[in-house]
Amino acid sequence: IIVDDGRSVQVTDNLENVIKFPAPVNVPFFDTAGPGFTNVATTDVFQALDQIAIALRDTNLTTYQVNTAVNDVVNALTATLSRLGGIAQRVSAVRLELDDIRTSTEKLQQIEQNAFTDLTQVDKASAIVELQLRQTSLEAAQRAYAQTSSLSLFSYL
Repeated sequence: IIVDDGRSVQVTDNLENVIKFPAPVNVPFFDTAGPGFTNVATTDVFQALDQIAIALRDTNLTTYQVNTAVNDVVNALTATLSRLGGIAQRVSAVRLELDDIRTSTEKLQQIEQNAFTDLTQVDKASAIVELQLRQTSLEAAQRAYAQTSSLSLFSYL
């Protein structure tokens, strides 16, 4: 959204970057009703965590299969947390910018309030006298200019 002349802030972010892995993660499991060992390929963070919990309890899987799956999920979670850190940094930057805008707005409001107060607190009698004095000075200067500009060298001689 635009918050000032030439200033805008991003107020939305894609949640897919937080709850989805950038690439599918394969988690093995032993399907007793089917072909035996199979993999669940998922990009969903929560489904991967659920599958890892199942794999850790599955006694049919080898230690290597479980370790590989856990390492793959941990690496994907690390990448996801890094993207979440990027979102947190953007949110912090937006908050700082909004704080700066709020401070600037408050200062401008104070300046306007002071100017309004100065205008309403004017001594009307002294303002009228000052205005009349300046008008008289202006009229005198205009007459002097008009008289000197109408003079010529022949009139002067």
